[in-house]
This record gives sequence, C-alpha cells and structure tokens, in this order.
Amino acid sequence: MAGRSHGGSSSDGGAPTTRSHGGDDEGGSSPRTRTRGGGTGSVVQLTVALKEKFAAGKAGKSAVLANEHAFKAAKDGTGPAPKEAVLYLQNRGDFHAGDFHRKADDLKQLSQDEALYKAEPDRGTVYHKQADGFGRQPGKRSITNVFRDRVITRLSKTGKRTANDLPGPRPVRSEANKTLLDKLYAGKGTVRKAGDALDPDHIHELQLKGRDEHSNLRLMDAWTNREMGRDISVALRDVPPGTRVIVRLVE
Repeated sequence: MAGRSHGGSSSDGGAPTTRSHGGDDEGGSSPRTRTRGGGTGSVVQLTVALKEKFAAGKAGKSAVLANEHAFKAAKDGTGPAPKEAVLYLQNRGDFHAGDFHRKADDLKQLSQDEALYKAEPDRGTVYHKQADGFGRQPGKRSITNVFRDRVITRLSKTGKRTANDLPGPRPVRSEANKTLLDKLYAGKGTVRKAGDALDPDHIHELQLKGRDEHSNLRLMDAWTNREMGRDISVALRDVPPGTRVIVRLVE
C-alpha cells in the first residue's frame, strides 16, 4: 500500500565488497557490488557509466540491463546468448520512494531465490454474467480489476453516491479510509504523477514468471507501478523467454 516504508535497511552493516561477475557489461567499468540483506552482490554502487544509462530519456529510467550488449549481439547473430540477464534497478526521482524500494527489495529476494525468469505475461480473466449497479457490464474482467473492486467494496457503504441513484463511486464506510478509496478510484483512469492513485501490483512481476492471482497482489502507488513495469519491460526486450534474471539494486 502506498505510503508504507519498505522493509529493507539502508545500512550495509559492514558487509564485504566484491567485484561483479563477468555477465555485467559496463564498457570496461564494472561497478562494485556488495551485500545487503544476506544476498551476495545484491547492491551495486553507482558508476559514471551507470549514471548515464539511468539518466537516458525524458524521465530517466528505473531499470537497466547490465549485459544488454551481449543480448543484442545474440539477437543479431553475432554472439552467444548469455545464460543470465543482470537487471539493475534504481529509484527514479518522480517515483514514490517507499513503494519503489519495497517492490525492488521483493524482486531482489525473488532473484536470490532463483525465481525470476523472462516470460510472456499471462493475464487471467474472470467472467461475470450480470451487470451490477456500479457500471460493470457482463463480460470478462482482469484479475487485477477484480482485486481492486473487492477492496473498494470492503471500504464502501452499500448504495450510490449520486443523488439521482445513477451508477457511480460509492461513499466510504469510514472517513479514515476516504483517501485510500479515492486513490483506488483514481487508479481506474490515467495517472500522471506519484501519490495520486493506487493500483493492485503483482509482487512477483508477470513478465518475470509471476502468477496472476490474488495472493500475488497488493496495493502500490499507481504511477510508480506502471512506470517501473514499463522500464523493466524495455530493459528486457532483447532477452529471450526462459532466461534467468538477476536483480541488483543501485545506490
């Protein structure tokens, strides 16, 4: 849920510093990696080359593929495909920092558990036969939309907000949850900045072989969720499905 701080500690606790493995491709300027949270080489120190890569584009990037040149060469037929993709993650200035770090730490842990592999997202749907009083029509709905609507239902009173009884957002059950409810509704539309809306987010990314089910969902800042997912997708565009992905955080 947006606003909650991530569980990782910012302290390195005197952990040892090690060189990154040969799969990293930084043009002869390999960054040093060190341990945080028990994972070998899970945190990467920012180098000049990495800084330039993360700064590319209008808003910058939150995800960079360390060995992208090797994967491009493999795609062009001029080199062998690496066995692993090394994905660097760094918070963007326009992100909700707490939600970014919570998600990045979870992906780092999944990486250490060898659970991340490039995959084609497999999104499930749920079919419902009847329309309801809140604008939903018969047809298929995504798992994430079902999750969002269930949370909205738990936070809302029964009935309609509009005086003429037209379909619309329902009033909140408790005023303490009004901001949360408003952000859930805001996430149904276009989001332009962090802090305005919430999305159900896949903790284990679908594009990294996560499962599209309620147990793999939790609420996250919508802007951070959408932009981070897009950045990861772009970074892994030349990586073949089935390739293991190693996640490292950049500081």
